[in-house]
Amino acid sequence: MKIPAIVLAGLLSGCGSTREHSGSGLPVLENPAPPIAKSRARWIKDPASVEVNVLLAEAHARTLEGLDVKSPDHERHRAAGLFHGQEAPRLAPNSGEAHYWLGAVLLHTAEAERSMGRTKDAMTHLARAEALSPAVDSGGPARLQGRVLAEMPALVGGSKEKAEEAYQRSLKAAPGSLQTRLWMAELHIATGKRDLAKKELEGVVADGDAEFKKQAEAKLRDLK
Repeated sequence: MKIPAIVLAGLLSGCGSTREHSGSGLPVLENPAPPIAKSRARWIKDPASVEVNVLLAEAHARTLEGLDVKSPDHERHRAAGLFHGQEAPRLAPNSGEAHYWLGAVLLHTAEAERSMGRTKDAMTHLARAEALSPAVDSGGPARLQGRVLAEMPALVGGSKEKAEEAYQRSLKAAPGSLQTRLWMAELHIATGKRDLAKKELEGVVADGDAEFKKQAEAKLRDLK
């Protein structure tokens, strides 16, 4: 995922389609992935549940990662993600998870709409999430802020120095996050810190699962 050139990590895949909206404003999905279908059934029974709204915002954010940004399914999942993502912090203003997953959905929305306004809104919620629950999603709040800062042009607020600081905060909250370590290595490569990048990548190879190990090994080969 890129906002303008922002990438989010996502693990859950799924898709659906929609024909209409329910009276509540919730997009109606056909054949959603099982985790979403199960949570939507719970939401229908208890739409004021913070837990269920957070679960659905997370599920849609992760699903969006596997979809083409120009596809109808992307539009439908981000609409549903925004619905639940905005509802969760309204119901629980001090929930770090609620702010985090809204921030994540907003980043996907910013990509699709090519909107700096959405990106800034996302950063606001991610900063709030970090203040409340820095370890959520393995240090996700600071990690996503770092990714935005690393990829955005300096003219509109990007800063590789601030990105590194954000990644460091993320790793302080969740030292074992392989995604953060991989992104930190990419930042080191971009800023010419090849030795630091190599050290980080070698650590990911040693500690990572098959997918992270594969990515780190490929980047190590490129460094040679």
